[in-house]
Amino acid sequence: MEKRRTQAERRAASRRRLIDAAIELLATRGYARTSLAAIGEKAGVSRGLITHHFGSKEQCIAEVVAHIRRLVEAELHENERRGLAAIENLLRVYLQESWQHSYSARAMYVILVEALTAESELLGAVAENNAAIRAMICTWIGEAVDLGEVSPQIDAQGMAVVIEGILRGVLLQILVDPDKVDREAAITASINMARAALVANA
Repeated sequence: MEKRRTQAERRAASRRRLIDAAIELLATRGYARTSLAAIGEKAGVSRGLITHHFGSKEQCIAEVVAHIRRLVEAELHENERRGLAAIENLLRVYLQESWQHSYSARAMYVILVEALTAESELLGAVAENNAAIRAMICTWIGEAVDLGEVSPQIDAQGMAVVIEGILRGVLLQILVDPDKVDREAAITASINMARAALVANA
């Protein structure tokens, strides 16, 4: 007999349905047309329930940002790579096909654009997400220093900004014009560029 779920498990499942619905709607309709009512309808729950879970549309989208980051982190942590190998793995995981097909990448870019003119809550969620990515990169640069792969004088913070810029810029081009961007060539070039910049003063 199937085990009955606890209230906490049902609540978590309900939140996940709402987040998944929000991601799909953001990816296919854009930010303006992704309302709380539309998210609730897509997830099969009432607007009152989605308001109970998140309070506002901006808070719901902030939760989407955190959820997408966890998806990428889960893929990154499937192995024990350190230093330069971990940074190269980040570039490959972020730019490859797996998480894009679940609407997550397109939804994230919709949010990134909206955050430039949105309420501070959404801008803060995007800034926090970007900071978390840069912090991971800085950690791996520190490991690369310990492994003797790069110079101790390297500007880790500056390089983290540049590497995040490569991630965002290259993936945007892939999403906008997938038929004219050679994904594998772009991944290889991105990895080579990042490695060259990191080891230049090793």
